[in-house]
Amino acid sequence: MDISFIGWIHTLIALVAIGSGGYSLKKHTIIETKNFSAKVFVVTTVIAALTALLIYKRGFGVGHLLAIVTLLAVIFGYINEKGLFFGFLAPYFQTISYSALFLFHMIPGATEVLRRFPPGDPVVIDSNVDHPILISFYITFFISYLIITTNQIMWLKKRGG
Repeated sequence: MDISFIGWIHTLIALVAIGSGGYSLKKHTIIETKNFSAKVFVVTTVIAALTALLIYKRGFGVGHLLAIVTLLAVIFGYINEKGLFFGFLAPYFQTISYSALFLFHMIPGATEVLRRFPPGDPVVIDSNVDHPILISFYITFFISYLIITTNQIMWLKKRGG
C-alpha cells in the first residue's frame, strides 16, 4: 500500500478519534468535552484534520476541503458548547456539529479503504469520488447521521435542552 508516514499518523489518529467518539456517544448520548472520551474525540479529530491538510497526492482536493469543514464544525460545536451564542439552541447546534464530525471521518475513511483494499485489486480503482459504490456509502453515512442526530435532538428535548 502506498501510504506516506504522515498518512499513517493521520490514519491512526483518526481511528482513535472514531473509537473515542463512538464510546462517548454510546455512554453519554451526545458529545460534550466535559467527558474525557469526548475530549479525546474532539482533540484527535482536530489533529486528524490538520494532518489531512499535510497530505498532498494530487494537490488541494476534496479531502483538504473536508478537513477545513471539519475544523469549522469543531469550532462551531465548541462555541455552542460554551453557550457563547444562540441561547437555548446552543446545545442543539453543538450536537449537530460534533455529530457531523463522524460523517466527516467516515466519508474519507470509506473512500481510502475502498481504494486500497483488497491489496492489488481494490474495490474502487478510479480516483473519482462519484463512483457508485462510494456514493452508496456516502448516502448510508448521511442517513445514519440524520437518524443519530434526530435521536440526540429528541434526547436533548426530553432532558430540557
